[in-house]
Amino acid sequence: MRTKSLGGASYFVTFTDEKSRYSRVYFLKHKNEALENFKIFKNEVETFTGKKIKYLQSDNGTEYVNGSFNKFLLDSGIQRRLSAPFTPQQNGLAERLNRTLLDKARCLMAEGNLPPALWAEVIHTANYLKNRSPSRSINGETPFKIWLGRNPSGRHLHIVGSKSFVLKKKP
Repeated sequence: MRTKSLGGASYFVTFTDEKSRYSRVYFLKHKNEALENFKIFKNEVETFTGKKIKYLQSDNGTEYVNGSFNKFLLDSGIQRRLSAPFTPQQNGLAERLNRTLLDKARCLMAEGNLPPALWAEVIHTANYLKNRSPSRSINGETPFKIWLGRNPSGRHLHIVGSKSFVLKKKP
């Protein structure tokens, strides 16, 4: 992103469970933070499911293909699947997710008339909504339901850009 987020991020990385299509998005100040965020994702997934991650599909970006990342995958028993250079279609699930999140974020920002510095919060929201929306790739189910085993609720959702107020309780 050209504009840094409120938290100082310039990049984002997504990780997706192939079976459920449930995805997580992490925001990076520098691309070399991808490994630390993958470690967080791995820990969350393996703690939640009790299962080990079997493989990581990625492109040949230096954030994924470097000595530290390679060693971590080897030590963790995770197979690496790399797409051929300049063939994003081989990494279609991730490429499509990133494009979808960016498209949704642009629409949400335009609709809510939001400043560019909120891009990370809006991409996070787009991913939140994607995980709770039915998908043809998983037979009309939601990634949320497959991942968590229960239907998502939309009662708490509001239109992006809606006026809101902070209530301060007096002591």
